[in-house]
Amino acid sequence: MKRARRAIEMDEQHRAAKERARLLHEMRTPLTVVMGRLQVLRRRSRLADHDIFPTDEDYEVIEEALARLTQAVEAVEEELQRLSETEQRVRRIP
Repeated sequence: MKRARRAIEMDEQHRAAKERARLLHEMRTPLTVVMGRLQVLRRRSRLADHDIFPTDEDYEVIEEALARLTQAVEAVEEELQRLSETEQRVRRIP
């Protein structure tokens, strides 16, 4: 029984590690988009003779990236809850 329990634990750990990597990627991507767009805006401002304001497209890109980040954070929250529940079930296995 100990082998079976250990196999279940290792399988859950492997799945959890893969899911964490996926979720981290999902969070980093929108952050990269936001940082890139802000760098573009900064360069535009430096090259202009006057203050330049962000365009509607700039705002849309940033809003979409932040919405994706929000979804990723919510997914992390759900995954952490699932992992906690799984850990509790595994601990109950005799």
